[in-house]
Amino acid sequence: MTTLSDDIDTFKTGDIIITQRNTGSPVYHTTLFIEAQHSDLGVRSFVHAGPERTEIRPAEAYADDVTGPYRRYQRLKPSIGEATAIVAQRWATHTSPYGSRPSSQLDGIPGKSFASRYYGMTATGALTEIPFELSALLRVFKWVLKFRRNMPISEKRGITCCAFITACTQTALMNMYFEKAFIDDRVISDAYQNLIKEMQTKSAARKQAPLPDLRGTNDVKKGYVGQALRANSNRQTLDTSELHGQTLDQQWEVIKHNFLNMYPSNLRNMALSDIFQPLAVFYDVKYMNTKLMENALAQQNAIFKDYTQW
Repeated sequence: MTTLSDDIDTFKTGDIIITQRNTGSPVYHTTLFIEAQHSDLGVRSFVHAGPERTEIRPAEAYADDVTGPYRRYQRLKPSIGEATAIVAQRWATHTSPYGSRPSSQLDGIPGKSFASRYYGMTATGALTEIPFELSALLRVFKWVLKFRRNMPISEKRGITCCAFITACTQTALMNMYFEKAFIDDRVISDAYQNLIKEMQTKSAARKQAPLPDLRGTNDVKKGYVGQALRANSNRQTLDTSELHGQTLDQQWEVIKHNFLNMYPSNLRNMALSDIFQPLAVFYDVKYMNTKLMENALAQQNAIFKDYTQW
């Protein structure tokens, strides 16, 4: 079987490289490849949520930083890959921690709620468990604002590798849509804040799932893990909301008309599924793991190639 370094000159910006694909491995690792002309480092690179933080590295670091076997998935559209790389590199510069542990801001503070992104991600067993719903859309609005304002994607709770790459893609696609529709930061921010008012608070949702009181213990990874789960973290619409009880497509129509104040145009007629059409991103990606992303890629007949080593 071919080694990755034999083919690396044919890789394109936006290709996804899955590493650590050993049989029996509980979690694979996701990285995004970037050609030299698109890389902030000026050399072919990869960007990922590494063991400590989001970062960009020279591609040759695959040999030392992440182990094989490897699988490379090709992006279908270069423009999307390049837009995703811009988002990913900005968030690699404004680093966020890896989501395997709570924020250092909460460490050692009695009574605080610890919720690991890693445990929320690994708990997802099937793609059907993470459909793209209103909470996922609100996160994309927030991510677009963070990208435009040069803010880290998740400086408090951190982010996992697959969620990082797929969130970068969602952000790039929605940002492209907003740019074509001439929707500025103020409109996005107002829409986001007003939509939040239509939703239950996180604390209200979490009270539905009592969690163990581990104050005074050091077992922060197991404690309060339930708060990282999708069922206890995602907001639900209030009964009084005009969005309550509607399908996502219906909610999107309301949002375009009443929250984004979009003028009649072809862009206003676009469905969310049209905006998020390529390669395994039309899911609640905060809870996506690499193995499930590979399932989504397989469903779309994505082109891939396997490599035994660097």
